[in-house]
Amino acid sequence: MISLKWDWNEALKVAKEENFEEGVKQGIEQGVKQGHTEGLIDAFKGLVKDGTLTIETAAKKMGVTVADFRKMAML
Repeated sequence: MISLKWDWNEALKVAKEENFEEGVKQGIEQGVKQGHTEGLIDAFKGLVKDGTLTIETAAKKMGVTVADFRKMAML
């Protein structure tokens, strides 16, 4: 006969492990996204500074306003 008793300590341990793994996965995904965004900002900032790209075009490519791009790129 199969026992349906719950071992609460084991159940909590499994839940914590699953939540930890999901948290790590989400953290990595968020870090990659943030790094990608920061890389784009730096690239567009450089192109704006050297005159290759207008600030308006850079902002449009980033999908933000010119004012927001200035803040993001610290221009």
